[in-house]
Amino acid sequence: MYATLFDLIKNTIGIEIKPLAIVNTFGLLVAISFFAAYYVMSLELKRLEKEGKIKAKRVNKRYEAVINPMEFIFNGILGFVFGWKIVYMLTNFDLVRQNSQEVIFSTQGSIMWGFIVAAVFVGQKYIEYRAQKKLYPEPVEKEITEHPFQIMGQITIVAFIAGILGAKVFHILEDWSNFIQDPIDAIFSLSGLTYYGGLICGGLGVVYYANKNGIKPLHILDAGATTMMLAYGLGRLGCHLAGDGDWGIDNLAAKPGWIPQFLWSSKYPNNVLNADPGNVIEGCVGPYCNELINPVYPTPLYEVMMCLVLFAILWSIRKRIKIPGMLFGVYLVMNGVERFLIEKIRVNSLYKVFGVEFTQAEMISSIIVLLGIALILYSRKVYKPALV
Repeated sequence: MYATLFDLIKNTIGIEIKPLAIVNTFGLLVAISFFAAYYVMSLELKRLEKEGKIKAKRVNKRYEAVINPMEFIFNGILGFVFGWKIVYMLTNFDLVRQNSQEVIFSTQGSIMWGFIVAAVFVGQKYIEYRAQKKLYPEPVEKEITEHPFQIMGQITIVAFIAGILGAKVFHILEDWSNFIQDPIDAIFSLSGLTYYGGLICGGLGVVYYANKNGIKPLHILDAGATTMMLAYGLGRLGCHLAGDGDWGIDNLAAKPGWIPQFLWSSKYPNNVLNADPGNVIEGCVGPYCNELINPVYPTPLYEVMMCLVLFAILWSIRKRIKIPGMLFGVYLVMNGVERFLIEKIRVNSLYKVFGVEFTQAEMISSIIVLLGIALILYSRKVYKPALV
């Protein structure tokens, strides 16, 4: 497995690019999934606007060059943090390789580079102000057309913040015993994120923000149906590459001849959890030198493949579905069934109620399937008569 982009490139093509040691593989795939979500959802909002389901609005916008002290302060702080921490990490490769998270959340850094980069960031903001001053020496108010897809930047930020917080909270609730033992590590660790927490909280945040900007909840949910399926698939690829613990149960059965080994089972060598610490890889040097004792099902890969297929299906039917909310209802059913099935071979904490054992994801996925069916029935009842 590949904890960082440095490891991935080194082990696949044999090239060492030391600065890439600061790029966490899982984090990189999460970032890619957000960029993909941004692009796909922008396309969907444009489509819905073209179909007349959502509308652009005319707004008055004031153009003027103003020095906002808070913007300069923010830029200075951002530049200082970037120089103090990122430049330090780029110039201390061996230390970062040992434990990147410890370096990130420590007080280690370069004060000199912090002030240098802070000055550059503040200077750039001042250059922007001077350019605005030349363009608008006096305040000007114009009426402009604001399209729904133009707020995708804000929507992405809302989804990211709400999603990460939700994913972390749900993971803590799912793994409460470890949280009690080491709450600081559980909160600030870059691993330990629960998908459904991110889905629920991120989705609620996006619906709230979009509704404030004139996009009805069912329409923004429909726009997010294909988006979330694709983003989840890409995110699971990050889980697999990093070996973050989202693997399956032991798979000791003989491999059928028709299936490649990497799809049948894996010991997740060099996993970021350093799982099975007594099982050290011979000749390995570095912070991630363990592999699992028994091979397991590579369930993240299964989910990647399933989600990409489901994304393709949703993408192919999205224009045929005219009833608001129905596409999202179909997504919920697909998502819930996919996750419920994969839970049968995944490693998870079990809950037991009235003698019945289940995982948090099995419970939530079952509820999501029921909600999807309910939304489909509701949408057909409320909106279909208006389309006939």
